[in-house]
Amino acid sequence: MSSKFLSLISLAAAIGAMAGSAAGQSSRILYGVSDRHLRISRLEQLAGGILSSSNSVALSKAGARRIDADPTGRYLWVSHAGSNNGSVTTYRISADASTVTALQTLDFTQPANMVAFEPTGRFAYVASSLGNKGAITVYRMDPATGLATLVQRNTSVVPERIAMEPSGRGLVAITTDHRGAHFQIDFANTGAITSSGTPFQFSAPGSPGLVLDPSDIAAHHSGARFWFVAFQDRVVTHFGQDVYGNGGASVPVAAPSRVLAHPTGRFVFAASSTNQTIRSIRVDAQTNAWISTGSEVTAAPAADIALDPTGRFLYSTGNGTTAVYAVDPGTGDLKLKQVEYGQGNLVSLAVVFPRDRFLYSGRSNGTIIPARIDPAQGTLSGAGAVTGPLNLATLDPAIRFGVTRKSNGALETLVIDPEVNSLISGASYTPILGVSALTFDPMGHVLLTACASSVNCNHVTSHKVSTGGEITPVGILNAFLTQPDPNLNFSRIVFDPNGLWAYATQSKSDGGSRLSVISLNNATGQLGFVHTLDFTKEWVQDLAVDPLSQKLYVLLRASSHNSLILRRFDTNTSTSGGLFVPLAQAANYVQTFDCGACSWGRLATHPTGRFLFVVAGGGSNAAGRVYSWNTATAPLALIDSMVGPSPGLAGHVAADSTGRQLYVSMSDGSVSRVPIKGANGTLGVIENVLGAGNALTGLLASGPIQ
Repeated sequence: MSSKFLSLISLAAAIGAMAGSAAGQSSRILYGVSDRHLRISRLEQLAGGILSSSNSVALSKAGARRIDADPTGRYLWVSHAGSNNGSVTTYRISADASTVTALQTLDFTQPANMVAFEPTGRFAYVASSLGNKGAITVYRMDPATGLATLVQRNTSVVPERIAMEPSGRGLVAITTDHRGAHFQIDFANTGAITSSGTPFQFSAPGSPGLVLDPSDIAAHHSGARFWFVAFQDRVVTHFGQDVYGNGGASVPVAAPSRVLAHPTGRFVFAASSTNQTIRSIRVDAQTNAWISTGSEVTAAPAADIALDPTGRFLYSTGNGTTAVYAVDPGTGDLKLKQVEYGQGNLVSLAVVFPRDRFLYSGRSNGTIIPARIDPAQGTLSGAGAVTGPLNLATLDPAIRFGVTRKSNGALETLVIDPEVNSLISGASYTPILGVSALTFDPMGHVLLTACASSVNCNHVTSHKVSTGGEITPVGILNAFLTQPDPNLNFSRIVFDPNGLWAYATQSKSDGGSRLSVISLNNATGQLGFVHTLDFTKEWVQDLAVDPLSQKLYVLLRASSHNSLILRRFDTNTSTSGGLFVPLAQAANYVQTFDCGACSWGRLATHPTGRFLFVVAGGGSNAAGRVYSWNTATAPLALIDSMVGPSPGLAGHVAADSTGRQLYVSMSDGSVSRVPIKGANGTLGVIENVLGAGNALTGLLASGPIQ
């Protein structure tokens, strides 16, 4: 079962589990800060995202200027400014998000401006400045307690705004002297930052001599270095290395003070506190580097804006008023839903959707069993079956609906009800060629299906999916066109993080396998073969892409049945093509190891990219074995391995999003966890966390949904 579809169930289950005591209430909360108060407002999603009950909490200090929520939705950081110093107060959010508890106060010698978080919530970065002095201060966050420990205070720039790269590998600062500075992050270890070079000036597209004064910066959701920068009279895209100077496309916006990127990457919103306007800007689906002017609303304050985590609603505040807008999922246009007065003079907003982590096990009887993961121990609780046609599926990245294959071979969209733990059957479509695997591109524009159900069924088909979930075929890529082989069947397909290339595996009639790169035009959905690699008498078992480094890992089983072969490929995802390092040059990227005559193998990547996990078993190796590999070496270095307990491992593995647990399926339908020990990737003692049942068809450990 596709892990993306299981994320759909995690969203529905999280909403149902966290909804509080009143039926139908949403657990989403809008937090806003004024000078001395924190305002907490519950958001009613079924009623159009409007504000319902609100209460106010007195802050311990005056001068609050910004509120930021950590990626897990469990903690708030409020930045304060004094006359010549500053502080940040951290708060723990209650399970239903209705109350907060102060945890600690961090003091600075300059006013604190804002906080940026590393995407997994391990590190926090505080920007502080006063006059010609300032710092970016780095903290490590304890995932169990939320307490912050000082890592570094970097005083090389005087930061006014900071923005995190989606990969967590880099940070961009806008300085008080109107320049930009980029920092590399020690993502795998301490979180400390190192300057990438001297600060640079921003210049206008096509006019290098025209220096622009930046006011805010936002990162695109993809792993690429792609930014939206607000200047005095425009919003400009900066793509790749262009962040260090000339911009890309430009859209006129009057005095934008705040810029936000939509979670799907399709839209950008620019707010002007001076003109009290909010403009929606559409992002080109193919290039990700060009923007076009969308609609503008003028009937609301715009001191700050915030987006609902699903991207369905936008909130603005200013002059004691808070406004709610619905976001059109197709165009990004805003429709005013509510204006609430008497909210206090709020200066900053944050929408929080507190999310537990879940483990979901798909079962052979057509059910999914969700279980909540204890954040400290990794144990499971609260399991309860969710039924449906769940034999094969994927999730729209915008979290609007899932796509599943029914027992009759038809594809069906399941529309998400964001308030309760339910999925509503939507449009149905029956592919002519059948489906063996399906996945969305990361932007949610195109659905790919692969066919391998019979001889000569070796096609990849692209489909456009409307905002209502209707599926329309666009292009068919036939393997016969470039690689004639009547028995060449597709079996697995994954996307690179930027959605430009798909990697597909195929079985071959000579007993080997093939790995192909397929190009995707996001705007049209058209497909093309780019490159292939053949493996002689080696059968592909699994694929995994490191979402940060974009390295591709391929696990194969040797024809001797005695060993597994782990190959790592450096991919080139630029416009020249997603080419692999040729096999002849990849000797240092191959690791062969004895798996005890196993019949299968599976892969899981650690969220930091530092470790790769292999689970293997079957054949005469009934117990199975778990392996942990260090990805920083060439070839990969084995860190640890362990034999599976009775009754033996089955063919499913999932890594917890925090990187502290590995979950494996057992042959009796139970699930066990393998603790991952800290920074070295060694494996702890395996223990059972979910009892026996129907055979598993899929396993996913979900993380926070952004």
